[in-house]
Amino acid sequence: MKKKEYIALGVIAIISIVLILVFKFIPAIINRTDNSLNGAPNDQAKGEWIVVVYRGEIVQWFDSGVDATYTVKGNVGDLTIEVKDGKWHVSKVDCPNHNCEKMGWADVDSILPIQCIPNGIYIVSANAIQN
Repeated sequence: MKKKEYIALGVIAIISIVLILVFKFIPAIINRTDNSLNGAPNDQAKGEWIVVVYRGEIVQWFDSGVDATYTVKGNVGDLTIEVKDGKWHVSKVDCPNHNCEKMGWADVDSILPIQCIPNGIYIVSANAIQN
């Protein structure tokens, strides 16, 4: 095999592992929160309600329609979320690989949640948990 073939196989393996982790942990998170969304804000969101999940518990709610910055603590350190124009992304994180920062901006139509595996934090639309 050539060097490029090894690199391609490595990339495919990494993507496969990430997808397996996503499909393994997201249902566990949804089931642990019991789809009840305890502590859900009563106010009508200007955008959509987004949840930050840490160790299977919702630790932060934010409105995607309100530009703001939020910081939550994870297993390794702090994770800072920037919300702007109905989208959000991880703007700063204390973890070894910074993959969540590289995931870029997400919105309510995003297929995958933003996830920081070393910190055990997932950022997902509340509608995705309810459905």
